[in-house]
Amino acid sequence: MAQQIVKEIIRLFSIITGTVILLPFLSLSPVLAESLVSSPNITELEMLPGTTARIVLSVENRADTSHTFHLTLDQITNLREGYTIFPDLSWLNLNTEDIELASGEQYWVLVFLSVPDDESLKGQKWQANINITCREQPLLSTNCILMISVGEAFPPGINWGMIVIIAVASAIAVITWNRWKDKQRAKWSTGLKTKHWVA
Repeated sequence: MAQQIVKEIIRLFSIITGTVILLPFLSLSPVLAESLVSSPNITELEMLPGTTARIVLSVENRADTSHTFHLTLDQITNLREGYTIFPDLSWLNLNTEDIELASGEQYWVLVFLSVPDDESLKGQKWQANINITCREQPLLSTNCILMISVGEAFPPGINWGMIVIIAVASAIAVITWNRWKDKQRAKWSTGLKTKHWVA
């Protein structure tokens, strides 16, 4: 009986000790997550093959102390419907891999995306991930998602038929308007357009 009581006391003591040890980490977790802010979280781009785009991301350290953040490119696994993994991460380039930010400091990261001049890429949709992490504080991290659609950003070639139709319609409208004005002027004896008839 005494042994059972001792075991229960030891078990209870272990639970309390574990809770006391984990509590600070659990309470710090959301605080750390909110201490690093990146924007925008999702960037959607529409491009044509053979073009290059520049994406600007904002990274802000809202923690109380300075930290160094590491940026890496990654294939995203949680894909949105209709999208596939980014085919080649070498098409993406960052202007920096490490950022040292003081408390409250903000940095603008430049991401360069070059799509090869390959017509077979048209119609494809990809997703990629930019991870921003702090080596000293693994919980202090965030990510930005890139969503790229190829061959959908620009309308097809110039519709010359429609331009000709609009030009002809405009010319007919101008000619009709001028003839109507001439007829109206002919009704006045002076040949001038006035608001009153000349007696």
